[in-house]
Amino acid sequence: MVLIVYSFRWRIALRTVDTLLSTLTKDDYVNVITYRSSHWDYNSNRYVYRPFQVLGCRQRGLQPASAAHQQELMDRLREFGPAGGSNPSSAFLEAYRLLDSSPKTGCQQFVLWVTDEQHGDNDVRCGPGRYIQTEDSQEYVPGPLCSFVSAYETVRNTVRSSTAINNKVRTFSFSVLPKDQVYAAEIACVGNGARQGIDDERRGSIREQSNGFFDFIEQSTRPTDVIWTSPYVDAFGLGLLLTVAQPVVVENNRHIGVVGIDVRLSDIEQILFSQQWGSLYSFMTNEEVEVIVHPRLTPSAELTNDLETPPLELLETQNGIPDLTELRNALRNRETGSVVYSGVPRPVLRGDDLDGVVYEEGTTSNYFYSIIENTDFSFAFNFESDDLTFVYPLEENLTLDTPTVYHELNAYRDVFPDIYNSLDVQQPRTSADYPLSLLTNLNSTIKLAPKAFCDSNMYLRQNNYPNLTFIHNFLNGAGDDVGCDNADGVFEIRARPDTFITSGMEELWKGRVGQNDHLISLSYVGTNAGVMRVFPGVQWSRRYDPTTRPFYHRAVSNRGTLALSYAYRDAAGVGKIITLSEVLYLGKRPAGISECSTPANRSERCECTMASQCDAGRCERGRCVNTQVEAVIGIDIRYDDFHGQMISRMSSGSNPCGTNCESEACPTRCYVIDDSGNVIFSEGLKQANELDTRNYNRVPLGRVEPGVMRDLIRVKNFFIPEPVQVDFQGVCDQLNYFVPLSSEGILRTAEEEDNYLEERGPLRKFQNQFGCVEDIVRYNANPAAIPATTNVISGTQSTTCSSGTYYLTAVRDTNTYLLVIDDWTSLVKDTTFGLNCLVERTLYSAGAHRAINGTCSILRESTSSVSGMCPALDLSVRPVCSPTGQRGSGNVPRHLHWYIMGIIALCLMVL
Repeated sequence: MVLIVYSFRWRIALRTVDTLLSTLTKDDYVNVITYRSSHWDYNSNRYVYRPFQVLGCRQRGLQPASAAHQQELMDRLREFGPAGGSNPSSAFLEAYRLLDSSPKTGCQQFVLWVTDEQHGDNDVRCGPGRYIQTEDSQEYVPGPLCSFVSAYETVRNTVRSSTAINNKVRTFSFSVLPKDQVYAAEIACVGNGARQGIDDERRGSIREQSNGFFDFIEQSTRPTDVIWTSPYVDAFGLGLLLTVAQPVVVENNRHIGVVGIDVRLSDIEQILFSQQWGSLYSFMTNEEVEVIVHPRLTPSAELTNDLETPPLELLETQNGIPDLTELRNALRNRETGSVVYSGVPRPVLRGDDLDGVVYEEGTTSNYFYSIIENTDFSFAFNFESDDLTFVYPLEENLTLDTPTVYHELNAYRDVFPDIYNSLDVQQPRTSADYPLSLLTNLNSTIKLAPKAFCDSNMYLRQNNYPNLTFIHNFLNGAGDDVGCDNADGVFEIRARPDTFITSGMEELWKGRVGQNDHLISLSYVGTNAGVMRVFPGVQWSRRYDPTTRPFYHRAVSNRGTLALSYAYRDAAGVGKIITLSEVLYLGKRPAGISECSTPANRSERCECTMASQCDAGRCERGRCVNTQVEAVIGIDIRYDDFHGQMISRMSSGSNPCGTNCESEACPTRCYVIDDSGNVIFSEGLKQANELDTRNYNRVPLGRVEPGVMRDLIRVKNFFIPEPVQVDFQGVCDQLNYFVPLSSEGILRTAEEEDNYLEERGPLRKFQNQFGCVEDIVRYNANPAAIPATTNVISGTQSTTCSSGTYYLTAVRDTNTYLLVIDDWTSLVKDTTFGLNCLVERTLYSAGAHRAINGTCSILRESTSSVSGMCPALDLSVRPVCSPTGQRGSGNVPRHLHWYIMGIIALCLMVL
């Protein structure tokens, strides 16, 4: 029996499977089995197949029906294709074995059989042909056509016995053959199910033709308790949601509907992340201690698929250290308390998601945790010891150096017209330098992140909350600053002090007269409390938070140095830019002479030559500093200007770094790379089209100079490969990468971005990107590998791409290194089509690579605790079943589908 004899049936079968999978959520467990049997064809050619194949990454069990797993199952099913004969007996045995494995919900269980009920195509034969002698000649007789009638008898017996052992298992068949067939209906009846006829959507959608199946689920379940769902993507464009729901039951135990409330996960993120100072951060876990909200995870508003929930250890440990068993058990048991881990590595974000983390060694992690009442969730905070005391500036000791202007500049036109006129505000798309920015060149502006408001979600939802008059007057010192502990509080207690402190930067920015100050497009300082001051003054999206931005993380993970970013496209339409940023520490008290004269335990700001002299164990640039980062200061420079300045400084000597080095005539090539091996400066980055981000944003050295990267890794031990990490919230492309023709529709003004976030839905636009699981390859620089005598690493490279002699040295007080290659010669033309070079460019390149079935690395092995949420089952309910099948009657209310389907386990078999 062929899987689907004719191509149109195969397409129907695929749509049927896709429809059934789409009704599931991460709380369900699923797998897909395909089968086909070996056979001969008319000419006695032998075709050998495995009797069945489990398509899921978990070969001997079920796996969560997450969006990533559904995508992977459908991808593998499309690759399978119809072929061979059909003997379903082994596949059915495997299906029941999978249902008996762990993990699973322990609720209802189904075997869904999608079939065309045919034995095979016209040329599936169960034996080879032979020649027979006739009176005049030999005549060829093909082998006998296959018949699997006996196999169906075996399947019938298997279903009957399995159903008798486990009466929760129901078998439903979905027949994609237009006419009624007997086998599918009989087997479904024996399995306490029914046949559903799928007729090429001529009788309605596949979902409508399957109503008998969904009707049965509604009638046989009796849920009564309140449940919380796992996070899922809202169909109406509201982003990632959690739903709390309860069925409505009337007399005679009859269910008439479901009442529920949707909660946006982004709202929960704002509440958790609003509690932040020093290096403190928070996270939320589910009942299986899988992480739902965490600074290392992609913000829920940016996700394109359902949330994948990695285990706690994946985000909070380095090579299994510390052992979080005590914390895990406490969270699993829904306890409230704390636990301390001393002398352990602690993760610090180093940029955006793909940049990963660096680990601060020998720190103390203090975890405080509690449950969220009446839910399946817990939350926790991770403190360093210095963060256990909440320190913030006293406002009475501060003064406002210059009047503060809030970033919503257009609002000043009606409320404060005199101030508006004095600012000479330029509207978006009127300035050649800042085409998408609402800005003033005469003043800095202040932006408060959502977490700086006591009710951050109210701020995000209401454009006029709080009104401009109140914000402007408050930031300029009017009214009492009572903080969020007071019921009347509007702003977090550090918002106004940080506004006062940063006001002193404005005159410094305005008064710059240095040689290169004209190259700076933006200057800014972002504080830990979410206060952002920028010059020239511009308007930001309401969701903007400086502490979540790559420039902030990059500076924090490179303390004591000036952190340079790789080139990226500015959201304000400036073009390709590069960012330089540096941390500012919290100064708790001025250092006196006596405190700086001791051989050890010196206070911050005392002079030092080594870390052991300082009280906090940090000596940076000859001064003791504490561990608490209060702010990050940064500047943006247009990449072309940055490149020109670099070239002007490298143009001396007998073999200067040249321009137009993409040609083969340039004997000296110069690069600046960061401590992760990303190229920050090269001629190729300058020549890259602004819209072609892949050719200048996060370009790994291994892609442009694979021979040098290989030598620095394998011979010089300068770049140390990190263990491959898994990003469960990666982004992959539906279509091959292409360069946009313009930035229209890609970049928005701040107001357009706010309107888009508020008004998105109900119809979601097509996106080329989808959520996927990716393996992340990263490298870390090892400065100790640079010889102390010469401060230079040198070597030769000779690969299928190029040859030459290279020299690498550190750029002082930054996170970067200068790489110069002399006598550079291209060797690509010496190989066939340059294929060997193409392969070499991928071997040592950092980046993200899609991992098929990658989520299996975090699948639970034990039975899920969701089994305690199973509704009562009415096992006396039997669907109407007849040899000709039935389609069911009536429609299940759509609001019931997600509730009921979220509490069953499903094994899906495609025949």
